[in-house]
Amino acid sequence: MQSPEIAEIVSQHGKSGLLLRLASRGTLVWLCTIAILVLQDTLAAHGEAAGTMREMTAAPRPVSVETIRRAVVEEKTHVFARVTARDPVAVTASSSDGVLSHLPAAIGDWVEAGEIIARLDPGTAERALRAAELRIATAQSTAISASDRLQLAEAALSRNRATLARVAQLAETGAAAETRRETSALEVDRAETDYSLAASALQLAQDELALAELAADQARIALQETTLTAPVSGRILDLPLGIGARPAPGALVATIAAHGRIALEVDLPVAHLSRLVIGQDMPLILADGTVLRPRLLGLPFGTEDGSGFATIRLDLDEDPTLRPGMALSADLVLHRRLAIEVPLAALTLQGDRTTVMRVIDGRAVATPVALAAPRPDGKVEVISGLSEGDVIVARAPDLVQDGEAVTIPGDPGRRRLASASLTPDRLP
Repeated sequence: MQSPEIAEIVSQHGKSGLLLRLASRGTLVWLCTIAILVLQDTLAAHGEAAGTMREMTAAPRPVSVETIRRAVVEEKTHVFARVTARDPVAVTASSSDGVLSHLPAAIGDWVEAGEIIARLDPGTAERALRAAELRIATAQSTAISASDRLQLAEAALSRNRATLARVAQLAETGAAAETRRETSALEVDRAETDYSLAASALQLAQDELALAELAADQARIALQETTLTAPVSGRILDLPLGIGARPAPGALVATIAAHGRIALEVDLPVAHLSRLVIGQDMPLILADGTVLRPRLLGLPFGTEDGSGFATIRLDLDEDPTLRPGMALSADLVLHRRLAIEVPLAALTLQGDRTTVMRVIDGRAVATPVALAAPRPDGKVEVISGLSEGDVIVARAPDLVQDGEAVTIPGDPGRRRLASASLTPDRLP
């Protein structure tokens, strides 16, 4: 307890004034009193600090959390793909002889079935057709003359045969000489010869007419073949010949991707092939983010040793931005499945163990986890150690200690890795 005198001095002059007054008096009692006052102030300050420390220690640490949900995980590999036509159709030159004179279509153009894609100079075919038509006219004229001659020969033969019959009858009665009968017989033989010659001439004229008509048909076909049309609807992939070229019979003039369908050839490590199924979707993610959605068209044979690379073919619907011969660099999605994944920021390293902090009953609990390889998007798949519905501390730099009390700001409202629980039959 302070005396009234000391209290008055402290209130008027402060503790420093009290010290000066006591020093002037030189009283030991007063010095002891001052020491007691200083000790009281010190103890009071320490008491306030200790109370504050207790309050800070007792308050749970606020942390951000993630609620574990299974999410769709894509297994990808980087590949290089070549664009080819799935069903290429070759347009070749016929046996017609001609110079390539017109190419109305260009590489990349879409053409309908029957549309003209090239023309050969029709001059040779037109000349052959005119010659065949002239030959037909000549053969027709010759055939008419031969037919008239045959009719005359037939009439002469009939008359001579009738004369021979009368002469033979008269010769039997003695009314005509034998020599006359022989002469009539010779006339019949001559008429028969003329008839045979006329019939042969008519046959030759008819054969010539048939040959001329056949030549005309061939010339018309050759003329038609100077115009090359698309056998199917599709996109022009290749035009190997230019204007002025003289294609040989059977030479390639154009290649068409039937119905615009293209295929992708991808070199893939053989180790991946055993898990692929023909017909499965295999999305390709291009460097600019464009996603192509081809289907597996075919698998190679003879890859039992499981080493090296093999070429697979992917079927892709018509895409105007892709042309056969193009090369693509992309990420190929091999498989899609449901898995648990966490952000890399949630991981901590404790000795040789990788852990995450699960929140259980308001406290952080270090939980060891087994992980797959990390991905470029900042997440990693958890193979074991976590279950769907677990709540974890989202950021390891929060420096939460194992067993420390934590609180979730704004709870409820925990952020989730996936907005809804997925099942295998609900894969997007």
